[in-house]
Amino acid sequence: MKFEIEEFIHFDTEDASLVNQKTGDRLELSLTSTRLLAKLLCHRKDVLSRDEIFQSVFDQFGARSSNSNLNQYISILRRNLAELGMVKETITTVPRVGFRISEDVMVKMTDNAKKPVTLPESHKKKPYKYFSLFRIFFPLSIILFISCLFIANSLESKLKSVSLKKTAMDKCTIFSSTSFSTSEIEEALSTNSRHSRKLDCSIPKEIYIERLQMNSTLGTNKHYLFVECLLSSNKCVSYYFREKENA
Repeated sequence: MKFEIEEFIHFDTEDASLVNQKTGDRLELSLTSTRLLAKLLCHRKDVLSRDEIFQSVFDQFGARSSNSNLNQYISILRRNLAELGMVKETITTVPRVGFRISEDVMVKMTDNAKKPVTLPESHKKKPYKYFSLFRIFFPLSIILFISCLFIANSLESKLKSVSLKKTAMDKCTIFSSTSFSTSEIEEALSTNSRHSRKLDCSIPKEIYIERLQMNSTLGTNKHYLFVECLLSSNKCVSYYFREKENA
């Protein structure tokens, strides 16, 4: 597309240039500046909102859209036009709305028909890049998914292989990998100085106990893990302590 601004500035979207036809002075515009100026000139009788400019000038071409970015490009275009001898303010700001071409600025499109702004081939989006990325990451995601399924099945098999012992104490149901008597459970809780407590089975609970015993020259070390779950609230509390003997 080609435009005549005030009959002496020539704007060509094909080569992204602004030329003063009287002096021959020429300025090269960036692709974003070219799209922005062409958008404003094609809709010179309308006020373009910021959102409309964001979508058609920035977002559609993968450029970052923001108010500060747009204000900067508007400022650059105004400066470029002024450098080529434009005295009038070509681009007017409409507060809280957007921008438009000033009503007293004469604009003429020199092409017979309106054509869309064209970009050099090097700047056009290449969809095959995204397809190539898809071809790389899709097999990897399948492999990862299969690996996760394998790990989950392995863990499930291991859990099924563990036979838990079940003990009842008042309203508590106690599960453990080894058998514990009621006295052993109460003794373990009460003799531990740091976590000394009494097991309360007046309300329905599920308790999971795991014990690891280690014998060494310094004595016997017993490690306990208790997980206490209230059935009424589906909340669990865990606590861990270590008990030493003959040390």
